[in-house]
Amino acid sequence: MVTVRLDGPALAALTRRAEAEGLPNRTEAIRAAVRAWAHVA
Repeated sequence: MVTVRLDGPALAALTRRAEAEGLPNRTEAIRAAVRAWAHVA
C-alpha cells in the first residue's frame, strides 16, 4: 500500500472524473491512472 497526498482541487477533480467514468471509488480511479501512465495492463 502507498499513501498518496492530493490537494483539494486535485482530489475534487479525481472524484468528478471517477464518477463520470463510473468507477466505484477514488482508489480505483488512482489505480487506473497509474496503470495507464505506467502502460501496465
